[in-house]
Amino acid sequence: DYSDFGNNGTGKLSLRYNFTDTFSVRGTASKGFRAPSVQQQFFSQVSTNLNGAGQLTDTVTARQGSALARAFGIKPLKEEESKNYSIGFVWKPTSEFSFTADLYRIQIDDRIVFSSEITPEAGSDNCNDPAVCPIALLLRPLRVGQATFFTNAIDTKTTGVDLVGEYTTELSNGARFGLSAALDFNKTEVERINSPSTFLSTSSLFNNIQGTLIEEGQPRQRATFGANYGAGPWRTDFALNYYGSVSGAGFTGIKQKWGGKWLTDVAVSYAFNDDVKVTLGGNNIFDVYPDRWTAGDANSNPFPALGFKYGWETLPFGLNGGYYYARLNWSF
Repeated sequence: DYSDFGNNGTGKLSLRYNFTDTFSVRGTASKGFRAPSVQQQFFSQVSTNLNGAGQLTDTVTARQGSALARAFGIKPLKEEESKNYSIGFVWKPTSEFSFTADLYRIQIDDRIVFSSEITPEAGSDNCNDPAVCPIALLLRPLRVGQATFFTNAIDTKTTGVDLVGEYTTELSNGARFGLSAALDFNKTEVERINSPSTFLSTSSLFNNIQGTLIEEGQPRQRATFGANYGAGPWRTDFALNYYGSVSGAGFTGIKQKWGGKWLTDVAVSYAFNDDVKVTLGGNNIFDVYPDRWTAGDANSNPFPALGFKYGWETLPFGLNGGYYYARLNWSF
């Protein structure tokens, strides 16, 4: 029962059937609810960004309920609602090995997203007719070139499969050895776009650039493979992490694809006693970076000419390269 968003009922039903002691089938159906966050409701700012032509442009982000948001026909945010379904199985043939597989589908209605950059109509510099250039007349007094809003603009559907396997055993010398693997394949689709405004079309409120960010801005493939070995005071952890390819079209409108990458993490620990442990390790030890921007002319892709090597809105593992550390844990 939200004071600002009224009432909502949610529920979850899970079923599991054990065919044998080692094999089970499970399924879940649930309904979710999320009220807008404080930031989504009250955030506002004027910032300077690059527009599609690579030019610096002042952009206003208007808070919910502001005069500008009302003038654009942007209604107050309402809650998101979701429906979640999954079905899968669990196989545990021995005490040392287990494998699970789950198919899932997540539908989100009235999803809160950041709108596209809404710009004045072409050739509207000297226009004063509200019927011809309403956007230009709304932005002109603010001395800004673009406007953005948080809005319940889209419905989305995500489908995917999770595969997880684990193996642990005790070796003849008393050491513990473990292996793990997890794979996820998923796809998100924008099923509906809704514009509450009388003069903002769905394509201007949520354009292909924002659609690419939602549908292809997160990896559709994700994998992790891990191994650990512990003997006496020593422990070694090793992990391979794969992030699938992502795409983005921010600012230019031209889609850029960054390929999938493998990152490797290693840590070696030695426990002097129950209270003191030293660890040496590294994340992304081979110093892997995302693909660079594809070179282009200054009109189609201005970023290489401006000195940018990498993208920024869709890269799942960042731009910092390798990270190496030594750590001392002391419990007292």
